[in-house]
Amino acid sequence: MVALVDILILIWHLVFIGVDQVPFWVWWVLIGALVFPVWFGKPEERIWRRILFGFASSLLPLVNTFSDTMSYLRLFAVGMASYYIAVAFNILGARLAEVATWFSAVPVLVFGHGLNIGLAGIAIFAHGVRLNMLEFSSNAGVQWGGYDYRPYALKISSLTDQTSNFTREN
Repeated sequence: MVALVDILILIWHLVFIGVDQVPFWVWWVLIGALVFPVWFGKPEERIWRRILFGFASSLLPLVNTFSDTMSYLRLFAVGMASYYIAVAFNILGARLAEVATWFSAVPVLVFGHGLNIGLAGIAIFAHGVRLNMLEFSSNAGVQWGGYDYRPYALKISSLTDQTSNFTREN
């Protein structure tokens, strides 16, 4: 949990504040989040094997945690973009009402906010499906595999069975 909160703080600074404003303790906690699993992850008698196997087994989960946090932050960015689209249509409608009348601004506001609500609905659905299907299922260990769906294809075994039946009858 400490590493997850630290990664969230790091991403917040990288996206909104700037990399030069990241507090120094964030980097130390991130280093600790890498060092502790490396040292305690795979207990071995030889130190170099402990470090090598610990590093190999802990690097990918740390990168996945960073990636998952960025994905959820992207949802925040989609919501923020929807807010700014709404503000833009409000400004457009207010300016149109100043120049003309409110009767001319109402269709612009209704169309703009309707479009924004529709886009937000699509974004929520698309990102939610992507998060559930890809990230949650990969963290839960679900593997998406299978076979090609070919309902009208002849199977080789059924074809050889038919030819053998044909030769027996003749």
